[in-house]
Amino acid sequence: MNSAELDALSQPLSNPARVLYMLSLRPNANVQTGASGELVYKHIMQLLNGTEQHFTLGRQINALLKELVNVGLIEIPSDCDINRSLNNKRVILPLVVVKQASVERLHQNKSAIYIDWQPDDKLFAELAQLVGLIDKAFTPEETGDFVAYWLGRPDTQLSHFQWTQKFVSYLKQQRLAKVPRHKTQIGSQLTTPQSAVEIDDNARKLVEKYRSKQ
Repeated sequence: MNSAELDALSQPLSNPARVLYMLSLRPNANVQTGASGELVYKHIMQLLNGTEQHFTLGRQINALLKELVNVGLIEIPSDCDINRSLNNKRVILPLVVVKQASVERLHQNKSAIYIDWQPDDKLFAELAQLVGLIDKAFTPEETGDFVAYWLGRPDTQLSHFQWTQKFVSYLKQQRLAKVPRHKTQIGSQLTTPQSAVEIDDNARKLVEKYRSKQ
């Protein structure tokens, strides 16, 4: 476990979330890709419960995963939904594969975001590649929106690594939110549905009912 992971684990987190990362996700992570092993909720619950049964529902596991997402310890792949079951799915541990030299340098100091903040170019490229951000180009407006949001939250103190990581996650969410309404998203691909008028059985029966009364 590297210094970036330890730093992230020292942020406000519940102890069960720390146990989930350190004893379940981290030992089985692929050090080349950052991919975790398959999440098996049954095994995770057994690990977390120990001698007392506190975790019995999948949504409790998802709540812990959300904690880990918030501090940058894991990323949810674009074809998964954190609000649905991730049983038998995999998540990404970005801090596992980023080069340690970059990690240590960018984790040295924490501060609130500032007006002319920019992401670290090299780290941005590495993280964007890791989380599957296809469109890596960003505009001054996107950076400005990100900075403006966090300027209003001066109590949030993060390292430059963590700010860059948050910016990558922000861009990924923005890209997904801009899926055109006339297109359907399947995984990370977009398809244009064929134009058609579909009438379900209830609607058809209603039409036939009123037609017979005429």
